[in-house]
Amino acid sequence: MPEASARSRDATDIEMQPFWQPAATTSLGRRNPKPSKGRYSDDRWDFRELVPNEEMADPCVVIWTKVPAAFIPCMKSVAFELLHAGAPSWFVNAHGHATERFPSAFGFYKAILDWRSLAAFLESRGARSFSDCSPDDYVQWAEATILDRGLSRTRVKSSLFNISRLWAGLQITDGHAQSMPQPPWYGVDALSEYLPSERSGGENLTPVIPESTVSLLLHESLKFLNEFAGPILEARDEYRDLFGRVARKLEEPQGSTGSQCQKIRGYLEDMMRLGKDIPQHQGSVARTAIAAQLGVNPRFFSDVVRRRPDLRNYAAAHQERAILPGARRHSLTFQGWESGIPMDDVEEAVAFLGTAAFIVISYLTGMRPSEVLNLQRGCLRASSVDADRQVLAGRVSKNRHGGIDQDEWLAIAPVAHAVRVLERMSDSTTLFAQSAIGVTAQPQSTKSSRPLLTKTMSDRVAWLCRRIESNSGLPMTVSAGQYPTTRMFRRTVAWYIARRPGGLVALSFQYKHLRSLTSAGYAARRRDGFPQLVAVETMRFAAEFLANLANNPEHISGPSADKLVASVDEFRTEFLGTTLSDRQLTELARSGRFPVYINDDLHVACHFDPAKAACIPRAIESQTPRIQDCVNTCANAASTDGLMTAADAAAERWVVIAERPETSPFVGERLKAAAAAKRRRVEQHQLGAR
Repeated sequence: MPEASARSRDATDIEMQPFWQPAATTSLGRRNPKPSKGRYSDDRWDFRELVPNEEMADPCVVIWTKVPAAFIPCMKSVAFELLHAGAPSWFVNAHGHATERFPSAFGFYKAILDWRSLAAFLESRGARSFSDCSPDDYVQWAEATILDRGLSRTRVKSSLFNISRLWAGLQITDGHAQSMPQPPWYGVDALSEYLPSERSGGENLTPVIPESTVSLLLHESLKFLNEFAGPILEARDEYRDLFGRVARKLEEPQGSTGSQCQKIRGYLEDMMRLGKDIPQHQGSVARTAIAAQLGVNPRFFSDVVRRRPDLRNYAAAHQERAILPGARRHSLTFQGWESGIPMDDVEEAVAFLGTAAFIVISYLTGMRPSEVLNLQRGCLRASSVDADRQVLAGRVSKNRHGGIDQDEWLAIAPVAHAVRVLERMSDSTTLFAQSAIGVTAQPQSTKSSRPLLTKTMSDRVAWLCRRIESNSGLPMTVSAGQYPTTRMFRRTVAWYIARRPGGLVALSFQYKHLRSLTSAGYAARRRDGFPQLVAVETMRFAAEFLANLANNPEHISGPSADKLVASVDEFRTEFLGTTLSDRQLTELARSGRFPVYINDDLHVACHFDPAKAACIPRAIESQTPRIQDCVNTCANAASTDGLMTAADAAAERWVVIAERPETSPFVGERLKAAAAAKRRRVEQHQLGAR
């Protein structure tokens, strides 16, 4: 804490001043490498300057003149204390593991808006301080401003929690002078009584990107990073160097006007005599590129073409897209770039590259969009758990427990390569700086921690999808008219890991990577991290499977058939006909009551018992199966009519493929053997089903 906040007061101080305040000139900044310009007495506090490591586009400026005057000194004092000292430990303990001692800049801003709302409500009732607030005032304020407005459970919880934070701040600021009563919703249990019914929401409502779309998007992104990164960055550097040379030329004394005009005139006359096209950039003659080539000031072009209409007319009628000399060395298999990247497309190519890097990192780590966009230079490092693995170290953008805002995500080779490309692209400490990835648009948004960049990145993803559509002719939409957005990647990879562990979408090596995260605890080790999202999706899939068997009984066979039947009966009794929320799914996953897993690729169900699992080496302890290593002869395996119908259909497809003329004899024999094995399982199921 700053020196001003290390206070000692006696009874006389309290009588003279109703609550402690720092000196008017005290700096507002805390723990921030960049000193804040703000002072305690200012009428405007910009929380973007006050909270360390926050890079935000949110309007987080508190204007104190909008707060009822009688409440300003008290609110300023509490805000300053919480900003520097954080919420007290007893307050954090009373509200559970998800409570943050130091909220984000946007969290502080929203909290003060809720305090202001309560202050205005109390003032309308004649109150002059928070000590005049009664328990009934709390409830009536909540009903008037949040409870009766149909707001989400999360929004209501946030506002009520902010008022509890205000009360806690008053206790540590001066418990004697401000006897504000404890809010009736203080504490986890009391707070839950004031919240609306839990509705289905959050990430489980985020659309899942179709397999054909996300696989092609991931393929094109990897191709951009692997094949195009070098040529694109060379073109970007040459582009910058060209404009830098011309800028320096503009700063030099102009020298002989006649000689410079003669060079330009001679160049245009030679091009016209040889019948060559004139390079163009952004719809007109590429003056900058030609000036850099000739070593002249580009301003003299206007003088030359004004005096020579024949040259002007020729240049207007004979144009080609300007391609930098260095870029001509690279022929890229992308529409319009076969002869090199044109000057017009350099910024677009850099934007493509940044978008591709975002897609690869976001999809192959399970990070949230804001967590990806906040990655810093040097974030790729050796894991503290296993030195042979690489991780991305970054800031957590949601549910930072106990003030901890750092975490690690395992980085496989494509992710590590994407980070290295971004480090080459960016001159900033932030990898996704707008200047580095060519993003300049500024849409209106105040939601996320990086709304300006996040929104623009979603636009870039949609733009890349449209380009892929035009090149491949394949649809790249999630639904009618909707392209993938940045929020969809995290849910999509969790969905496919849970339901398609051997499928095409994330590539089989990536599934194994993420399954190892779940068991070994490498990624996002918080309780609400990416492994929990995978666990919820896995439990949701199991619940849907059990509900289907409960509604439409099928024959079940296999070593664990009796256990699966018992689970179906238990699920029918307790949950059939209800919609399970994310919280209920999380609790079921942790309890292990329904250890049911489905492998749609092998067409087998697993009622998991670690002691009997063939997929797990005996030396390894695991509470979940390795579905991607599933063995259909395992003691935990079971088959149903539905799975066997799908297996029979798959066998038929393999036989058709095997008999095609273009299929090699070796592959054809392998497919026929696999089809025969599938059909034997179907026959065994029909004989042994119960």
